[in-house]
Amino acid sequence: MGACAATTFALLANGWASDFLVAHSARGETLGAEFATPLIEELSKGAAILLLLLPIRRRRRCPTGHDCTLLARQPSAPVPRPRSGGPRGLPRIRRHLRPLPYLRPAVPRPAGSRPRARSSPRTLAAGLVLGAITACGFAFTENALYLGRAFTDDQQSRLDSIGLGEPPTLRDFDSTVHTFVLRALLSPFAHPLFTALTGLGVAVTLTTGRRWLARAAAPAGLVMAIGLHGVWNAAAGLGTDGFLLIYGLVMVPAFATLVCFAVWAHARRSRQLPASPR
Repeated sequence: MGACAATTFALLANGWASDFLVAHSARGETLGAEFATPLIEELSKGAAILLLLLPIRRRRRCPTGHDCTLLARQPSAPVPRPRSGGPRGLPRIRRHLRPLPYLRPAVPRPAGSRPRARSSPRTLAAGLVLGAITACGFAFTENALYLGRAFTDDQQSRLDSIGLGEPPTLRDFDSTVHTFVLRALLSPFAHPLFTALTGLGVAVTLTTGRRWLARAAAPAGLVMAIGLHGVWNAAAGLGTDGFLLIYGLVMVPAFATLVCFAVWAHARRSRQLPASPR
């Protein structure tokens, strides 16, 4: 989903937005790279996450011999909802998404006990993984396109230099080398880092029992992803020193924080698992 639908939509929308901004503003390229591109790409990846959670219809053969369309993973009996997470209190989109094994709403506890209002570490880690996996496909496709474009430009420059009588050198492929170092070595996890914030917000929205948090978690995660993406794109226009400063003070700590959070969630979940009988 992230490698096909999200990338295709982002490429088309980025082209249209760039043309519009360049035609109507003197700083169109800067506005497109720092504002339009992060907004479009993070929205497309967020939409891919929601599409992965939508119900999937599949055809089955009924005992009568006719085709019956059933809802995938449809429970046989209605599951009671907690009072804190009823249909009137939570966002409407939550009622139409498919409950994946790790992204199920909080189950109400027995009468007399306080319902769980917080999402479990297992759920939060699942949201991070869902967002990162979606962005990995997007980043792989985008990096392949950028590398192919850089190699084509360098190849054309080399052919032009040969036609002018200049001997070919390794510096003819500087653009390809720079693109590979920037995207494959320095920032292979940039897009997964951004979209992991969106996935985390979606996981909280689908599982928390607090109404205000269910409404605010997914938009807040998306806004943080767009903001971090915009800072990353803006760093490319600050020169080498500015880029390395943003890379060391913003990107590396943010990525390390998410990794530590995922490790903590996994360790917390492992401690909560019951010991296997011998």
